[in-house]
Amino acid sequence: HPQSRRQDDKNSLPNKNLSSRRIRFCCSGSRSLKYMTTEHKLAKQEFRIAQMLEGVLSGMNPKRSLAELTDNALDETPKGAKAEVVITFDPNPHNPRMYFEHRNTTGMSAEEMGKFPIWGEHYTDTDKIKEWGWGGKLATISWLDKEQGSVTITSRPPGLTHGYKMEIRNWWQRLTPEEHFPIDTFETNESEKKGFTRFELEDVRKELIPTNLGEMAEYLGLTYGPLIDTGRLNILL
Repeated sequence: HPQSRRQDDKNSLPNKNLSSRRIRFCCSGSRSLKYMTTEHKLAKQEFRIAQMLEGVLSGMNPKRSLAELTDNALDETPKGAKAEVVITFDPNPHNPRMYFEHRNTTGMSAEEMGKFPIWGEHYTDTDKIKEWGWGGKLATISWLDKEQGSVTITSRPPGLTHGYKMEIRNWWQRLTPEEHFPIDTFETNESEKKGFTRFELEDVRKELIPTNLGEMAEYLGLTYGPLIDTGRLNILL
């Protein structure tokens, strides 16, 4: 019985043979501590974002990152329409690149594009997969070389003759608060019914460029098979 192993009443605790019970009393009664008033030191709170992200990204890999971007594409597809995703790898040894393009999307306004570099957005739309807005950013930055990796986002909402473009150069080196990235407006010759959003990643980590697209296709096919079979998603590698 548990009660046979514990004495809840301190008065019933025997005062002898304490050493045999592996109990040591270092002092009796209370001890008062005296503090001397000297020069105060301050602990500064810092956010080392790059180091924090490295820990978060420990579980990220190329397959999972493409799945995160595909989830975002599904979120930004007009209701009832098919998400059309095109993924391209350029293994150029001098500047390896990866392109992720969604060709049937609601697109990004200038305001929406401006939210992309914000870490900590909270989305409450229950019809969308994303909740905290980390997935797309983590998936993107996980591909980039830490010295010079960059991403350019280009987007045009459907039915418009203009779109928006934002370039983030050397993103790992610019993970500091209050960093600003310009958003430019570009014009097109005519409007199209389908919107598009394209992520162009430059100077990606060479070891992440897949050498076997079949494995990547199999993973995405298993992950999104039901959506592909029902005509809600098409992925081209």
